[in-house]
Amino acid sequence: MTGGGSANSINAGSNQFGGGYTASTQTDAVSAKAIKAQTEIVINGGSISIDSADDAIHSDCAVVIESGNINIDSGDDAVHADDTLTVKNGAISIKQCYEGLESMKLTIAGGIIDITADDDGLNAAGGNDSSSLGGRPGQNSFSSSSEQYLKISGGRISIDAGGDGIDINGSVTMTAGTLTVNGPLSDGNGALDYDTGFQMTGGTIAAAGSAGMAMAPDTTSSICSVLINFDSALAAGTTVRIQDENGKTVIAFTPVKQFQSLALSCSALKNGQTYTVYTGGTVSGADAQGLCLGGTASGGTETETFTVESAVTTIGKSSINPGGPGGWHP
Repeated sequence: MTGGGSANSINAGSNQFGGGYTASTQTDAVSAKAIKAQTEIVINGGSISIDSADDAIHSDCAVVIESGNINIDSGDDAVHADDTLTVKNGAISIKQCYEGLESMKLTIAGGIIDITADDDGLNAAGGNDSSSLGGRPGQNSFSSSSEQYLKISGGRISIDAGGDGIDINGSVTMTAGTLTVNGPLSDGNGALDYDTGFQMTGGTIAAAGSAGMAMAPDTTSSICSVLINFDSALAAGTTVRIQDENGKTVIAFTPVKQFQSLALSCSALKNGQTYTVYTGGTVSGADAQGLCLGGTASGGTETETFTVESAVTTIGKSSINPGGPGGWHP
């Protein structure tokens, strides 16, 4: 990408955008970042379009997105906050970036978020992003700590990632919302990558990717998950569906990329019930992300029958032991 990156980009102690904002510019400070602040950036409305060589939105402290329509093409992070990044509502469309939303503490309470990333879609690790050590703009190395987390309590998040779909050097909690991931093709990354735990008590997940580091929400969850690791990769556009004993489709997902693993989590998967996995065929009623809850199915090949006996049911084997800390790319 040949990003913009204005030499006179907005650079202030605190920025607020929406129904009016105040900011100062520094004409003597050359930066490839578009919107940046030393403390807090708050976006509470309006329409923002950014094409930047470095971070599109960057704060040395916090970013809060309350509403608005935001369109981003970035050569580095789409939205980066050193400490906290909170999305309450709004529509965020990230067409190109190295990493999508990156902060030590990530909270998503609502909104519609679409991310296409060369590396990670959502990244929670640790450190600042004050200078570049070479390579891509803003590149640096950071240590991690136990403070990092991702909290999802609403919204719809759709990720197409070349690296990890989500890369969390800490814990994940999900109480509501929808997360769909078209993840990596290489076994060195996973659709879901977290360190200290992933407790899911609400919402829906469909996360496709490689089998090498495949993960699902953990066994502390009250929402049941099934992690399916196929013997070989399936082609992009192959629908995978789960049907109950009555032939009703419980959940189905059609990844847009080749995949060998699929994690599915939803409230309709019940402990003690028996289900059948089908690959191929068609399902009516899928949304724009290829996810379908219910719907009418036809065709396909029966590949596995399983009974849910715990919060996580695993079908097939992962190439390596999943888990461990992910990487922070400022």
